[in-house]
Amino acid sequence: KDIIHTWDLLKIRIHYFAAHLVPTASIVIHLANRYGDTILLLSTSPDSNLQMRVEPGLHLIDCIIQQLPLAGGEYVFGCGMAIPNTEWLFKNFNLAKLSVMPKDVYFSGLAPQYPRTLLAVPHQWIL
Repeated sequence: KDIIHTWDLLKIRIHYFAAHLVPTASIVIHLANRYGDTILLLSTSPDSNLQMRVEPGLHLIDCIIQQLPLAGGEYVFGCGMAIPNTEWLFKNFNLAKLSVMPKDVYFSGLAPQYPRTLLAVPHQWIL
């Protein structure tokens, strides 16, 4: 997808290579603000409890974010592979810039945008 907006469905595809068997592995996605503060960290394990055994060779994995909660702004994308809670096999949390275009998801005339807010969460006010 060329242009990403707040609350879009986002599929992140990661291609990776394993030189040897990794019996217990985890793929990690990291999103940060421009200052490097972690906003979102998604992992196959332990967070999503998806057990992975990685055979030698080229592989890919998709992570689907059903409703991207990031407000409009510039973010930093990174990823890694780890042995869960033990060691990093690869880690680069500064791989690419992720631009999220603002979208008026609350139909208020004011699209959530960084630095006013980092996240746009579905919510409702009741009087």
